[in-house]
Amino acid sequence: PTWLPRPWSHPVTGYLVAILLQGVAIALVVLLLQAFPSFHFPEAFILLVVIGVAFTWGVGPSVVACIVGAFLLVSLVHGEDLAGVCLYLLVGFTVSVLASQTERARRVAEEAIRLRDVAIESEAARAGELQVVFDAMVESEARFRLLAENALDIIYRLRFSPTFGYDYISPAVTVITGYSPEEYYADPDLALKIVHSDDLPLLQAQRQGTGS
Repeated sequence: PTWLPRPWSHPVTGYLVAILLQGVAIALVVLLLQAFPSFHFPEAFILLVVIGVAFTWGVGPSVVACIVGAFLLVSLVHGEDLAGVCLYLLVGFTVSVLASQTERARRVAEEAIRLRDVAIESEAARAGELQVVFDAMVESEARFRLLAENALDIIYRLRFSPTFGYDYISPAVTVITGYSPEEYYADPDLALKIVHSDDLPLLQAQRQGTGS
C-alpha cells in the first residue's frame, strides 16, 4: 500500500502482521467468552483482521490470516465445532478475495489517475514551452520589421507559391522607386515594368530562381 512506509508495505511484513493480529484477536475472543459466555459470534474479530489485512496487503497475507484464525479457533474456542470453523473459512476466504479485488481495483484507478495527471502536467509544460517559442518569434518579427522599416535599402520577401507576390517590402521602396509598398503588393510585376531595360534580364532571372 502506498500510504504505508516502505518496510511496512512489503508482503513479508503483511504475513507477519497477519499472524500477529490473529493472535491478538483470538486472545480478545477468549477474554470476551470468559467475561460473556453468551457471546455468539467469536469469529467477528478474526474476520475483521482478515478484511483489514486483505485491504492492506492483498490476498496472500489475508488467506494466511484466515487459516491461522481457523487454527486458533479450533484450538482455543470452538474445539469440536467443525461446522462453525468451516463456515468461518468459507466466509473468510470469500471476504479475503473480494476485499483484495476491491483494493486492487482502487490501486489501478489511482495509478490511472496519477498517469493522467502526469500527462496533463507534461502537456501543460509543453504548451508553456511552445508559448515561449511563439513569443520569441513574435519579438523577432517585431525587431525585423523595426529594422526593415527604418533601413535606407529596399528589403523585401518574395512569395513564389501558390501565387507570385510580395510578402513584405520595406517603406524605403517609396523613396527609391517612387511607388509605395501597397502598389507593389497590388501589382507584383510592377518592378518589371519600371526597371531599366539593361537590368530587366537580371530581374527576370532572379524571379525564375536562376539569378543571384
